[in-house]
Amino acid sequence: MPLHLNLKNKHKYAFWIMPILVYLTVFGCAQLIALAGNCHGWWEVCWSRCDSGLYIEISKIGHTLIPCNADNGYAIGSGKWCGNAGWAPFYPFLIYLFNFISGIPSNVCGLLLSHLFFIAFLYMVASISALHSFSFSNLLTLFLCALCPGGIYLYSLYPLSLLVLLISIIFWCIQNNKYRYALLPAYLIALTYSSAIIIFFCMGVYCIYLWKTNRTHKKLTLFYVDLVEQWKAKRPFRLIITYILIPGLCGMLSLYFYDWMVTGHWNAMYMVQNKYGHLLYSPFKNLGQHFGLFQAHLFRPEAWIDFHNIFFFFAVPVLIYILTKIKNALTPLLIIYTLIMWYIPYSIGVNVSLYRSIVLLAPVFAFMHPLKNIHKIVLLIIAAIFYYAMGVLFILSKLP
Repeated sequence: MPLHLNLKNKHKYAFWIMPILVYLTVFGCAQLIALAGNCHGWWEVCWSRCDSGLYIEISKIGHTLIPCNADNGYAIGSGKWCGNAGWAPFYPFLIYLFNFISGIPSNVCGLLLSHLFFIAFLYMVASISALHSFSFSNLLTLFLCALCPGGIYLYSLYPLSLLVLLISIIFWCIQNNKYRYALLPAYLIALTYSSAIIIFFCMGVYCIYLWKTNRTHKKLTLFYVDLVEQWKAKRPFRLIITYILIPGLCGMLSLYFYDWMVTGHWNAMYMVQNKYGHLLYSPFKNLGQHFGLFQAHLFRPEAWIDFHNIFFFFAVPVLIYILTKIKNALTPLLIIYTLIMWYIPYSIGVNVSLYRSIVLLAPVFAFMHPLKNIHKIVLLIIAAIFYYAMGVLFILSKLP
C-alpha cells in the first residue's frame, strides 16, 4: 500500500480517539487525586462537594427563596435572603430528567452528565483547533484544555463542564461563520450559570469593537449611520446581536420568569447572591488582601488557595499577551473575554471562588494550539501543579 494511504488510514480516526484518550488519562489522574485526599469511594462520594448539594436539591424541589434567620447564621430581621434560587436551574433540570428516565440516583446522574459534557468539550477543542491527526502537539493542546486551572470542576457535580461546552460552541460558531448554531447555546448559557451576564457583557463589548473597526464615517455624530449600514450588510456585528445577544437576553428573561413563577420574585437569584456582598472594587486592593490571607494561612493547605489567586492575578495578563501574538480571526474577542473574565472576578471581592471561575477560560486555551510545544509544556506543567493541589483541597472540602 502506498505510504500516503497508510498515513491516511493512521490518522483517519485521530479526531475521535484523541479526546477519549485524554479523558481517560484525566479520569485516572482524578482517581489518584481522590486517593491523595483520602477518599476511597466512587465518584458520587469524592466529587460531590459544597454547592453540589444545592444542584441536587434544585433537581428535586426546584428554586426556593426564604428570609435568612438564625438557622442560617443571620440575625432576625437582617433583610437577607436565603434559599437555592441563587443557582441556575438548567443543569439541575437535566439531572431531574436523567433521573426520571433512568432511575439512577440524582448525584450519579449529575456526575455522569458532567463527564459527558467534559468529553463533548474536548471534542469541541479538537474541532476549534482542527486536531485531525495523531501528534504530540495535538495531544498537548487537548491536555492543556483538560487540565486547565479549575479543571477539577469539569467532571465534578457542578455545571461548569456544561458551561465551557456552550461557550466553546459559540466560539466555534463565530470562528466558522455558522452563527445560527449559536442560538441555542446562547439561550442555555443564561440558564446554566450565574456568570452568564458577564459572558454576554463580553459579547456586547466585542460588538462595539466590531462596529468601531468597521466604521466608514469617522464623525461620532454619524454613528447611527454606521449602525444601519453594518446591520444591512449582515456583518458579524449584526449576526452576534441576532444569534447570541438576543437569545441570551431571552434566556435571562426565561430565568426571571421561572423565578417569578416559583418564588414570587423575578430577581430571586440576585436577592440570594446579594448577601455575599458582591460589588466591584479595585482588583489591586483585593490583591493586597489575598497576600494577607496567604501569610495568615502559610504552611497550611489553605495557603494553596491564596497562592493560586495571587499567581493567576499576574498569569492571566501574561495569557492575554500570548493571545496578542497568536494570529487568529477571534483574537480580539478572546482578549476581551479573557480580560473581562480576569478583571470582574478579581474585582468583586476576596470571597469569590476564583479557583472555580477561572475554569471559564478553558475554551480560550483551545486557540493556543499554534504555540510551540515547549511553551505548551511549560503551561501544562503549571496547570497540572495547581490542578493536583486544588483537586486534593476539593476532596478534603477545603474549597468553600
